[in-house]
Amino acid sequence: MICSDCDKEFSTKSNLTRHQKLNNCLSKCPHCDVMCRRAIHLLNCPTLLNHRIKELEQQNENLTIENTQLNAQMTPMRIRNTQLEMDNERYIGQITKLQDDLTKKLTELTKEMKKANKKKQPQYVITNNTTNNNNIRIENLTILNPSDFAKFSESLTMEHIKRGAIGYAEFATTFPLHNKIICTDLPRKKIKYKTSKNEVKSDVHMRSITKDLFQSINERNKNLILDYAKNTIDVIKNTEEKMMAYEKFMKYISLIRDGAQGIDHSLYPDFVREVCMMSI
Repeated sequence: MICSDCDKEFSTKSNLTRHQKLNNCLSKCPHCDVMCRRAIHLLNCPTLLNHRIKELEQQNENLTIENTQLNAQMTPMRIRNTQLEMDNERYIGQITKLQDDLTKKLTELTKEMKKANKKKQPQYVITNNTTNNNNIRIENLTILNPSDFAKFSESLTMEHIKRGAIGYAEFATTFPLHNKIICTDLPRKKIKYKTSKNEVKSDVHMRSITKDLFQSINERNKNLILDYAKNTIDVIKNTEEKMMAYEKFMKYISLIRDGAQGIDHSLYPDFVREVCMMSI
């Protein structure tokens, strides 16, 4: 058994206990030169405690200096981040205002076009020859199955999107609706097609198939526009020109998304008209 005060070795615990009770193990403290029982004294040695307090104070001072330096490095970054947030909010506000202005202009233009079309709409006279010709074309139509529309989504290109309603209509009549519909009444925008049961169905204003058509291209349409924005619009240096480009193409994301949900939108009447004119 070894005494923790003086490091002397004893053969039994009783000898060690007697040794400690008789205070035979007093030794000089290495820190304050006091004769003491080392194991007990070191717990409260004032010199040692002061030394440890100074070490802790020095560590705290070092941490304070390091923290001050880090704060100094972070300050410019915080200022820059605040500036970016302010710029982003201002940019979003400008975009929102442009969207509202454009939506208002598009609504007014659509109303004017409808009024003009009503005044200039020609009267179509369906003759027996026209009816017979339509019947022959209807017989030659292939089956229209909305579940097949998705197969043609990759054929949609940015060039279609750039042309707006005409471009989307050109895509539809060239790929998913090719040889599958015929417009039999242009003023009413009435089309006919064959179902999977080989039945001929009529569809005024293409209400029954446009939702499925827009659903099939919704994701492809969004990805094409976002890629175009990243690779083409973002490199435009003129801020106003860049914002106008964003507004022009980003609206087609929301229009096709609305169409995929069956919601009427400003693109819908022009798209249907163009599809019907291409399917006469």
